[in-house]
Amino acid sequence: MKKTLILGVMLASLLGLTACSDSDDPATIAVNALLNGAWLKCENDNLGSFSVLLTMNNGDITFVETRFSGNDCDINNLQMINPTVSFKYTLGGPHTLDGTVAGITEGTELSFTGFTNGDPDTFDAVAINNLTDLYFTDEDADPAKDASSASKRPTTLDPIPFIRQ
Repeated sequence: MKKTLILGVMLASLLGLTACSDSDDPATIAVNALLNGAWLKCENDNLGSFSVLLTMNNGDITFVETRFSGNDCDINNLQMINPTVSFKYTLGGPHTLDGTVAGITEGTELSFTGFTNGDPDTFDAVAINNLTDLYFTDEDADPAKDASSASKRPTTLDPIPFIRQ
């Protein structure tokens, strides 16, 4: 636990240095190095389960959701694949989180723009734990903080992380 907190503080400090979105900024380059790569999560819901694969690369994201009829994203129960969605992200400054997920109290502002499927821009935050778990804020946790504007940026993390692949 202590290692996680120390690492979290170090990462939050590093992530908090990213107010500039200039791709040549050393802090932005460092944070993108942490975020770049493939991240996967599986969630169960009332229809079975679904996996989400994010591929992040220096401000660009692709998002692929796969739906399964069974629980735990069992490939043998594949039901349907949604189209790939691409969009952009911009890193901002530090963002205070409520600490209810993994004890994480600080993340970095993250704004999503340019969705290829027409979704509206969103204002979220991101946190990395142990270099392997990627958390985004949960825009459904508090209706007053629905990610629709910078002033409505959520403070609660989604409890299910993306896992580095």
